[in-house]
Amino acid sequence: MMAVELKVNDRVCVIGSTGGCGQLITARLVDEGRYQVKAVGRSEAKLREVLGGESPKLEFAEADSRDIDSLYGPLSDVDCVIIATGTSAFPSPRWRGGNTPDAVDRKGVQNILKAITSKPRKRTVKKVVFLSSVGVLRTKQLPYSILNAFGVLDAKRDSEDLLRQMAATEGFDILI
Repeated sequence: MMAVELKVNDRVCVIGSTGGCGQLITARLVDEGRYQVKAVGRSEAKLREVLGGESPKLEFAEADSRDIDSLYGPLSDVDCVIIATGTSAFPSPRWRGGNTPDAVDRKGVQNILKAITSKPRKRTVKKVVFLSSVGVLRTKQLPYSILNAFGVLDAKRDSEDLLRQMAATEGFDILI
């Protein structure tokens, strides 16, 4: 498939908008003013706190990638999905409540991709961008073997593979 370029006023959904990378991506897209941006996170209050004030180009939506049913609404009627979800590579307080690499970086991404491609909903998504991690193909080499001690790179690699497979069968463009 040829690379898909987004047009002015296309709708871009950033899942993980309260995280470090997700905040920066969302803010940049809104500042550029070219797209309608849907910021998605687990808490609308936190989205508003992290991303600041109102903008005619910004919409907030609550969803949790670990809960597929929460994703259908935010993923409807968007042209591009940016998956900026993730968790820490090592056990930490961030893992509380089931935020493990397997739950977020593997199963959560699976849920997002299933929600994008589910039938009978009409799919409008023409591009998916996935923020992965350096070292997913070098998990046996230092320092990546240490980083992957709890499986975060394996989970990201599995999600990359699934994204490539789904893009080939569903016909949307990807950027990893």
